[in-house]
Amino acid sequence: MNVLCNRKLLLGMFLAVLALMSVGVCLGAEDTFNVSVSSGGTASGGGSGYNNGRWYYYPYSQWYSQWFYDGPYDPAGSKRIEWTLRIGRIDTYASAAVKIGINWTTDQWKSDSAPPLPSDVSSASQENQLIRRQIIRESSISSTTNISGFLELDFCPTWVSIDIQGNNVEIQQGIIVHTCTPGQQYEYDYGDAPYPPYPTLKAQNGASHVIDNRVYLGARVDAEADGQPNATATGDDNNLDDEDGATFTTLLVPGDNATVDVAASTFGILNAWIDFNGDGDWADADEHVFIDQALFTGNNSLPFTVPNNAVPGNTFCRFRFSSAAGLNYTGEAFNGEVEDHAVRIEEKYEAGQYLKWEQPPIEYDPYAQAPVYCGWDQPSYVVIQGDYGGSYTAYSEWKIAADDFRCVGSGPVASVHWWGSYVGWNQTSFPSQRPAAWLLGFWSNVPADVDTYYSHPDRLLKAVIVPASDVDEVWVGRDRFPDKSAETCYKYTVFLKPDQYFQQKDYLQSTTDNVFWLSVTALYQGTFTPSYPWGWKTRPAPWNDESVTFTVQTPTLSSGYKPPTSGIRPTVNSAVCSPDESGYDLAFVLDTTADYVKWDQPFTGLRDWAHYEDVVSLASDGGAANGTIKWELPPDLTNTGVDVDATKDFPQTWPPQILADDFECTYSSSITGIDLYGSWFYDTLPGDNASDVWFTLNIHSNVPATQTTGYSKPGAILWTQTFAPGEFSVQKHDADIQSFYSPCRRWYIPNNHRDVYQYSFQIDPQKAFYQTGTTQQPAVYWLSVQAYVVHKPGYNPTRWGWKTSTDEWNDVAVYAESIDPNTANWQKLDYPTPHSYYGRKVGLAFTITSAGQNNNNKGLFIQYQVADDWLCNTNYPVTAATWWGSYKGYYYRPCACQDLPAPKKPDYFWLSIWSNSPDLYPNDPLTFGKPAQLVWEHKAYDYDEVLVGYDKVPEGPGYEGSYEPVYRYSVRIPKQYWYYQDDKEQVCWFSVVAVYQDLSTVAYEWGWTNHQHAYNYDAVTTVFPFDYPGDNIFWSPLYDQTGASEDTSFTLFTDPAEYPAN
Repeated sequence: MNVLCNRKLLLGMFLAVLALMSVGVCLGAEDTFNVSVSSGGTASGGGSGYNNGRWYYYPYSQWYSQWFYDGPYDPAGSKRIEWTLRIGRIDTYASAAVKIGINWTTDQWKSDSAPPLPSDVSSASQENQLIRRQIIRESSISSTTNISGFLELDFCPTWVSIDIQGNNVEIQQGIIVHTCTPGQQYEYDYGDAPYPPYPTLKAQNGASHVIDNRVYLGARVDAEADGQPNATATGDDNNLDDEDGATFTTLLVPGDNATVDVAASTFGILNAWIDFNGDGDWADADEHVFIDQALFTGNNSLPFTVPNNAVPGNTFCRFRFSSAAGLNYTGEAFNGEVEDHAVRIEEKYEAGQYLKWEQPPIEYDPYAQAPVYCGWDQPSYVVIQGDYGGSYTAYSEWKIAADDFRCVGSGPVASVHWWGSYVGWNQTSFPSQRPAAWLLGFWSNVPADVDTYYSHPDRLLKAVIVPASDVDEVWVGRDRFPDKSAETCYKYTVFLKPDQYFQQKDYLQSTTDNVFWLSVTALYQGTFTPSYPWGWKTRPAPWNDESVTFTVQTPTLSSGYKPPTSGIRPTVNSAVCSPDESGYDLAFVLDTTADYVKWDQPFTGLRDWAHYEDVVSLASDGGAANGTIKWELPPDLTNTGVDVDATKDFPQTWPPQILADDFECTYSSSITGIDLYGSWFYDTLPGDNASDVWFTLNIHSNVPATQTTGYSKPGAILWTQTFAPGEFSVQKHDADIQSFYSPCRRWYIPNNHRDVYQYSFQIDPQKAFYQTGTTQQPAVYWLSVQAYVVHKPGYNPTRWGWKTSTDEWNDVAVYAESIDPNTANWQKLDYPTPHSYYGRKVGLAFTITSAGQNNNNKGLFIQYQVADDWLCNTNYPVTAATWWGSYKGYYYRPCACQDLPAPKKPDYFWLSIWSNSPDLYPNDPLTFGKPAQLVWEHKAYDYDEVLVGYDKVPEGPGYEGSYEPVYRYSVRIPKQYWYYQDDKEQVCWFSVVAVYQDLSTVAYEWGWTNHQHAYNYDAVTTVFPFDYPGDNIFWSPLYDQTGASEDTSFTLFTDPAEYPAN
């Protein structure tokens, strides 16, 4: 039918789209329209299109459109679109221009009820995915113009439109004729899953495929007039057994990997579903097992993972094979085959949980009736338009929170726990709108450096999407924070499938310091931000650096993604205390698998066992801070001392300066300790804390003096390390009033400061620089130093100066105005005028020490040593260890400024393993098992300390609270120091002792956290202080506060791939 319709179209600096589509199949459908848009106005008009001729504005591509219908989508048919338009100007005295396009829907839009409207299209890329457009006119309009033409398509779209942009233009008459010629009739293949409940028949839009005898599964495909449902999904085999394309070759066990063999007649695309929860559909998020999986001719062995929450029992699956991608478990496909099969889900084996990393939420009071946690919920979510598991291209705003953790041991991350809530939600039930899935991201690390004062994620190494049905969400308490509303707190747990494990050992070369970052993002489906969006629980006392947040615009997150560094910000909130205590972490726990754990007695918190307490295990080391002193230039603490500027700062006050001085090596060993002496400009500390500074230390080769230079200088960098706050110790010394000197600025300031600080840097022997030299052939090296200071708001800027020494060696120290010692233009450093030493060369104050493992611990004085027994039941080595402890008498208040000074961390932990002296008279209460001979030891300098909870404190003088903070300690043992036992099934003893260089400076003694008795003998402690080695050791069994037997809290890790020892 041909119908004429007058319409006006005016487009004034707006985009207008007119869409006409045919009605009917095989017949020519003619539609008319008129529309107008005046300058600055909106489109108006009418026509015989969708919704009474209403015009729709697509803001992403700036078109106005009107849509017309022409029957159902027919991929086998063809369509001819013809148009006739009369175009004129509204204001005949003004210029006019027009751009007209013809639109049609793609195979991504098959709805008969409505065309893709602006509410369905969230971006220009998504519009292009659903709509195809061809421009038919783009020109200026000087007078009334008639245009006509046609377009032929090789299929019949569901909807057609005409689109327009322009200004001062009207379409006075518009006619569009669109004719669909249907394709030929085909035979079809249908499924046979039982109905009800599965969609198998035509009436339920059951899956069907046009048979072309080219694309099919197995050896053959046969035709049916309709679906063939029966109780065993074998109805399709009654006329010809063609259900031979898919064969499961493994059992289907929840949480396990499985394999199915799929035979394909040719190259094509497979989509498959398994009803894992047995609820009679394939609509759940984790049931689309293969999504657009490419198959090649012949057999294809396809792995997949059965979800942890799969319900054991009989169920059904559906396999669809076609040349087309994007198939659902219902609907028609233009070629291929559908096969339905009965399958069985076996009983699940529940794996244990073994802590790999731990930073749970921190309670205000562990004795409160219900937990109340210190912190708030940091938004971490995205709203995705479409199926989170599919391929989507619409850009979404991702609010991401992330926190770092250290790889301890080589075991994978096999399960994840995290805490959070819905922002503003304070009910114990769940809000109506909850995440459809979760994205767990594992990222590489960028450490804090001279450019960025905090560490942050770098590149996404692995992204794991888990449906909400796989995540256990339970109410655990509430949170509270001064400037936030109180919210309900939930704990989330997911057991990852083996192919989802994060195998950290595979990525150690892709990150730094064995540190990775975890992000947890809630995935919402829809178009609107939920009323109560999800947030990740924060917690005080951050490890390493604060957690971070960033927001990015991207369709999805996948491996290799790298967020812009400029948008990453640390998580800080100074509502409860000064900026120095304003950083916060995020609450999460990571578990590994049993085969990577050698022994496990973890601390589980006072709510699990009420008698946790610490047992003092403490020693002093009378040697140098890191062993033998190899080089020393002592500081000048008199009034002739000068501190020479060696600072880079932000925001910048002066240009960056770097200093270097040389030293001599007369015997080969590793440098495991460096001490520097220095002062702050006018005694102004950065943020009132002398340790709030980064130091970059470099060791260089030597470039000897020449006749031209007259002095030697640093050469190539042989070793470098940046130390962040908390990675070195600081000790204050008194001195006479002294001077400050900036050689690059030629600025000498007498009477500048009085305080002197000793900075001690302990270096992991595995990462240490090994220097070579002999007394006959000494080697010369250079140490260069630069401090990096970030000036915090509200604090005066300052600079750090390296202290001059009372001595000097060789020729002269050097300086440069630079941040890169590789390109520094080194200049000699002399005392400036008017200093009394004017013209003399400068030596800088520093000490270099060397220590190795297993040096018989000479000078180790043990006050108390605690040990506990465990069973060496495998020959695999001990590769890492964790233990728990606290500082006796130290009281920590979460979300508050601390009344007590922070406890001094041990300089190192002495870890040791001992053979067993068994109890020969087990029925005698006066005898007991105890350690016998030392068989292994390790000095753990490079350990991590993380606040994890509280222990119980006996009432008595000197204690300010009824509980003390408990910390988790962990160390990754260098491979050359791993412990291999001779025989398995033998009892060993493990001991942890906190070692300080000077116990007189320790306000709170360190104690090892006890544990409810778990194995064999009681833990033991020494009775009398003693020197080790040499003195006899007297042991005594330990009992908890109720008089019951007790053990200690620790875990030993292993790696089954590392046996036998090399």
